Amino acid sequence: MLELYSDTSLDLFLDPDSRILHACWKGYQSMNTGTQGCAHIMDMMVAHGAYRILNDNTDVRGLWMGAAEWAAREWFPRLKEAGMERFAWIYSPAKFSQISADTAMVLLDPDELGVKVFHERETALAWLNKQD
Repeated sequence: MLELYSDTSLDLFLDPDSRILHACWKGYQSMNTGTQGCAHIMDMMVAHGAYRILNDNTDVRGLWMGAAEWAAREWFPRLKEAGMERFAWIYSPAKFSQISADTAMVLLDPDELGVKVFHERETALAWLNKQD
């Protein structure tokens, strides 16, 4: 794994073999950390041609409702437009974080955008790696 970016709320890694971008979110997220982190994901996706994203919320705590609505209505459509193929979203074990993720999923068209939620990393990676 190649580390591409790291701060207090997000680590980004690239698996050079699979070309999957790993976004590992940490702690409590605000609108600011969410939008900044999403900008870094988009930048790294395009810069490295990594159009399949593993969005790991395992270490996320608390609600991030405002960011969920912004992501669903603005960021995911731009991400898809920039070339994203699949986005595997791993739930946090924290219930409030799951509620925020579910809010985003209700506000977007997951089939059209190629977004799916998972409870387990292995299942998410298998889905990202499957051939159509």
